[in-house]
Amino acid sequence: MDYAIDAGNIVFYAGKLQTGRHTLIITASGYADATVIQDVNALSANAALSSLNLSDVTLDQTVSGNVYVYTAAVTNDVSVTTVTYTTADSHATAVLKLNGVPVNNPVPLSVGSNVISVVVTAQDGTMKSYSVTVTRAGSSNAALSLLNLSDITLDQTVSANTYAYTATVPNSVTLTTATYTTTDIHATAVMSLNGEPVNNPISLNVGSNIINFVVTAQDGTAKTYTVSVTREPQLVTAITVSSTSTTMYVGDTLQFGANAAPDNATDKTVIWSVVPSTGIATINDDGVLVATQAGIVTVQATAHDGSGVVGSSVVTIDTRSSNDDIQPAIPKLETVPSPSPTPNRGTDVFNSDVVKGDSNVVKNIETRIQEANKASDAVNPSDTKGHWAERTITTFVKLHVIDGYDDGTFKPDGNITRAEFAVILNRVFDLKGGDNPSTTLKDIDRHWAKDALKKLQDAGVIGGYDDDTFKPDNTITREEMVIMLSRVVNLNNLEKDATKGNFTDLKDSYAANEIKALAQAGVISGEADGKFDAERNATRAEALQIILKALELNPQLKTLLDSLN
Repeated sequence: MDYAIDAGNIVFYAGKLQTGRHTLIITASGYADATVIQDVNALSANAALSSLNLSDVTLDQTVSGNVYVYTAAVTNDVSVTTVTYTTADSHATAVLKLNGVPVNNPVPLSVGSNVISVVVTAQDGTMKSYSVTVTRAGSSNAALSLLNLSDITLDQTVSANTYAYTATVPNSVTLTTATYTTTDIHATAVMSLNGEPVNNPISLNVGSNIINFVVTAQDGTAKTYTVSVTREPQLVTAITVSSTSTTMYVGDTLQFGANAAPDNATDKTVIWSVVPSTGIATINDDGVLVATQAGIVTVQATAHDGSGVVGSSVVTIDTRSSNDDIQPAIPKLETVPSPSPTPNRGTDVFNSDVVKGDSNVVKNIETRIQEANKASDAVNPSDTKGHWAERTITTFVKLHVIDGYDDGTFKPDGNITRAEFAVILNRVFDLKGGDNPSTTLKDIDRHWAKDALKKLQDAGVIGGYDDDTFKPDNTITREEMVIMLSRVVNLNNLEKDATKGNFTDLKDSYAANEIKALAQAGVISGEADGKFDAERNATRAEALQIILKALELNPQLKTLLDSLN
């Protein structure tokens, strides 16, 4: 046994002793023997816990020194817990950990899994770990604390527990910006307009606009806040009633037209009526006046939109003398002979008597495409997505051939007038004019489209009725479109499929030959029932489609137009 003497002290180094009693006898010369008795006890290996508790947390089983794994679930409002515990042996020590990292009380709880461990170390170094996996639920708060739409006043104050709101705005409010805040920062919100995802600013259509805010809480709970915004229509403010004459004979008919202002009025249709004075007449829904008794009557056009606006025109009805010429009851469209094709024209698709050659049409479209590429992106109308003519409409909007309405719509299934179709033809084909008219059209000099109409008349593309009028504001029919376009296209140079164009209802159509030719060339198609429906009013979408198909007859133009999309 080693020892050391230092300043009257003797230190013995006994080394590792076995458990039990050990006697040490010290003999020194001149001194009495000294005896030291030392009991050696074993170190404790007890690393157990006698108690374990977490505030606001209920464990899945009773705590036992021999059970080391526990679980618990708490609601979202339990964000912290205080862990208390007692070791079975007072000499043992313990360390508190959260997800493997030492931590002090109170212990924070995250949403989801939280592993809280108490690691106990016994006197002899033995270690045991008691773990509690606490699962904290996510927040179920899917409420909005703020909801506001610019320029819109809701019918009631926004509340987290109120999910439906309404509002009405004037026609001048075309856009709104939504701002909203979720009560819980962990919740998310998605905005939609009429069932389609939307971003700010939100475009408002005339009529109903359903704006939904779907809030999803942290735990997946979802709530929907709905704002139904009704945008009022643009009412008619003035109506101008026009006709080719203010006098007529008993038994005759006179066509009336009505121009409603402003141009962006939502509903520009009118209700026709006659106010008798000394004469008597009737008028149908199409504005055709029939005189039945001589005298004076007033033709009135009342706005259909309920604005109360009325336009009027006074008509004098005379009795026909025996020397008066009989006029046709309802004038029919004058058929203008198509210009005779110039011999040896080559393979030009378009009639060089009307346009300046295919190359000029190509140049015109190239220029429009270049301008479109330089300009900022054109605004796509809000009501053409998914429409069968969506691509066609987008093409012509980009080319600035036609625009939509002020409310952001295009109304692809709405009617198109004879003047509007003529203007589009002129813009697309850049007609060169000519000297074909045999008469002067009496009702176009003061019309907004007079320049284009005169150009088309000079080129022989359009003619008038027997009364020398064109009726530019009348809705154009499908057969009238075909007639106009057939005078622009060189029908003799088109490749035709004889299996097409055999429509079953062309017997009474004056445009039967032209309809069949353009159908065989792939420019037009009929209805599903095998008919063409020649006398049906054409839609805006149909008008653009037939012009696009005509342009695509030229391969170079087709390539150019395809590059735009």
